[in-house]
Amino acid sequence: MHGAAFGVVHSALSTVVVDLIPPDRRGEGIGFFSLNFTVATALGPLAGMFIVQHFTYTALFAVCAAAALLSLLLAAFVKIEKPVFSEEQLVQLKKKPLGDIFERRALPLSLVVIFMSLCYTGVTAFLSSYTVQLHQASTASLFFIVYAAAILICRPLAGKLLDKRGDNIVMYPAVVFYALSLLALAFARGGTMFILAAVLMALGYGNILNMGQTIAVKSVDRHKVGSATSTYFVFSDIGLGLGPVLLGLIAGAGGFAAMYLAEAAVVALGVPLYGLLHGRRARRAQAGISQTENSPEH
Repeated sequence: MHGAAFGVVHSALSTVVVDLIPPDRRGEGIGFFSLNFTVATALGPLAGMFIVQHFTYTALFAVCAAAALLSLLLAAFVKIEKPVFSEEQLVQLKKKPLGDIFERRALPLSLVVIFMSLCYTGVTAFLSSYTVQLHQASTASLFFIVYAAAILICRPLAGKLLDKRGDNIVMYPAVVFYALSLLALAFARGGTMFILAAVLMALGYGNILNMGQTIAVKSVDRHKVGSATSTYFVFSDIGLGLGPVLLGLIAGAGGFAAMYLAEAAVVALGVPLYGLLHGRRARRAQAGISQTENSPEH
């Protein structure tokens, strides 16, 4: 029930927000909106650990239930205009009911994000155990605080950059930063390396997830934004679900450092994968835009 509710709310909220943002500012708008999720997922574990340490698990779930109820009450005050579709668009949706669930044009970025999200579970599921093993238990909390703070700074800037300079100027460096962050974790032995890894991960995965969503919805018509959004996050959730299982096997066989090294290799392969699935097309599209802007008529 929790997964179903979260999946529906996440996709629906993201679709509504995308619909409200001007197309030429979607990178910036989605970047700002997604900061809410980032702050929540960074501060949530800290708050949860505090409640469990000082109270009980019953109190933890009570607080979560109260937060969910507050969200429901606030949602009642949100005014959302009903989307207006043309007759042609309505006919298209009725002919392809599965098109409301999976959008083909969102698949390239969805295939990239499944591997990126899978590797991120190495942080969410195993970082705490890794820091305990290294006698750096307090560093886990610091990691997520630095990660959230760095995202607050870099994500809005990345969104503006994507809107003005195209997809590749953000996505290629982000994948590289992500791979470097996992390498830093693999060789971390003290707080400084964990902080460096957190900053690099904010520049990497912190931008990949939401800038990837921006690119996915840019590729479809307005009446397909919901389908593209759900497709993208379904693949992301698949990665998040498979990650702990697959990475747990690697960690069990070779240790946490070996696991992070393996993740870094997988993420590094994301560079040619992104280039093959979307990067080359994005480069041609951006070249066409630049040529148009530089023409004598402009």
